[in-house]
Amino acid sequence: MSEDQILLSGETPTPPPPPPSSAPKSAPFDLGALFGFAFRDPRSLSKFLIGCFAVVLIPLFGLGLVALLGFLVGTARGALRGDEHPMPEWDDPGGLLLDGLKVLGVILAYAAAAAVVGLTLLGFTVFWVGIGKSMGSAAVTVASVFGVLVSVIFLMLLVLFAKAVLPAGILQLAATGQFGAAFRINESLAMVRANSSTYLCLLLTLILFSVLADATVLLCFVGVIPGAFWGFAASGAAIGHAGRSMGVKARSPVL
Repeated sequence: MSEDQILLSGETPTPPPPPPSSAPKSAPFDLGALFGFAFRDPRSLSKFLIGCFAVVLIPLFGLGLVALLGFLVGTARGALRGDEHPMPEWDDPGGLLLDGLKVLGVILAYAAAAAVVGLTLLGFTVFWVGIGKSMGSAAVTVASVFGVLVSVIFLMLLVLFAKAVLPAGILQLAATGQFGAAFRINESLAMVRANSSTYLCLLLTLILFSVLADATVLLCFVGVIPGAFWGFAASGAAIGHAGRSMGVKARSPVL
């Protein structure tokens, strides 16, 4: 029936179906897959052996920690790309150390920012406690002591906030390879607000992995070394997997 015939008959034309959406769907956050991903890697043995050696070097030279942080970022980047086996090879130690130094710098910068703001406020209130005592004013002293308590609580909240936002900064670093990307706090907070449930799952997963890695010390101190390496790798995979679930795209690393 032609369009003119449909109009003459009084029938309402059926609208065409909407075109299929071309927007890619984000992958769900799969906690179960993160537990054993490292052991499904066909080269897991060699990666674990070198990773365990890096754990042993942590108290000796510190390079072990930097290498493991670089391995964490490399794993996050692989998971962000959707690699079947996201753990990187150890064949580029220079690149891993560079990534590790970036992560270490981000961690120190976040901690320093929280400490400077919190300790400045705490020092200001302690100063007023001294002023109140020198003046012999009970009211000023009580108010200043209360201010100290508030400052301590504020400092603790700042530290918790920095620790909560840190995975988002590491995710931005893994996605871009740029050190400065980890300090785009507004972008990170916008991403967290838009994907609050996924990000909360990520934070809880990182806490769980940290507890499990620390619990390996109970295995007669033998399991703590591979357990610590697994903690770094699993945390990196969780960050990348969460980023992929939130629609973050990995780009070519930029020095």
